[in-house]
Amino acid sequence: MNENEKNIRKNFLKFTESRYMKFVGGNDLVFSLIALVLLGIVIFIFEKVSYVFDPFIIVFKTIAAPIIVSLILFYLFNPIVNMMERYRIPRVAGISIIYLAVVGVITLIVNLLIPIIG
Repeated sequence: MNENEKNIRKNFLKFTESRYMKFVGGNDLVFSLIALVLLGIVIFIFEKVSYVFDPFIIVFKTIAAPIIVSLILFYLFNPIVNMMERYRIPRVAGISIIYLAVVGVITLIVNLLIPIIG
């Protein structure tokens, strides 16, 4: 490290330990404020060019819902399918049985609610 770099480092350390830095809350607060300002600038710029990202957002919204539902169903039904495999029911048959049971329950609920509503 040459003499110039040492002077820069020393001056920076003096600044970070100065009364002003202590008054504004120290390095952590200054860093947080700078990050907040940069985030605001990014949001402002995104608002100005958001029309560019609209097709990507539409595609993401279209794809995200089925993926999320399938993940939820996987985590709900996987233990049941594993249990069925222990009873020597093939995995595909177990999944089919579970889906038929879910469709049956939904159909039963709809049939029970329609006379109440109508």
